Amino acid sequence: MNFFVLCPTPIPIYPFILMYKVKHNHCPKYISDLFKRTSCNYALRNPDFSVPRVNTVTFGKHSVSYLGPVLWSKLSPEVKQSKTMVS
Repeated sequence: MNFFVLCPTPIPIYPFILMYKVKHNHCPKYISDLFKRTSCNYALRNPDFSVPRVNTVTFGKHSVSYLGPVLWSKLSPEVKQSKTMVS
């Protein structure tokens, strides 16, 4: 069955896969260098990645370095802390 028949709005799944691989060090260094991890010694509600500031809405908010952390921060903690990508 076609996924787009079940879901009228397409879900961008590739940024989630990319961010999972970046978080668990399963991607090359040049890709993980696109994202800045936040580090904190305290157990606060800080996100895993910091969202960079963008200068232009047209190009900046559609870049992978911006869109990846934004979408990753919207996931539930259970999904973010999963050990594998298999559902």
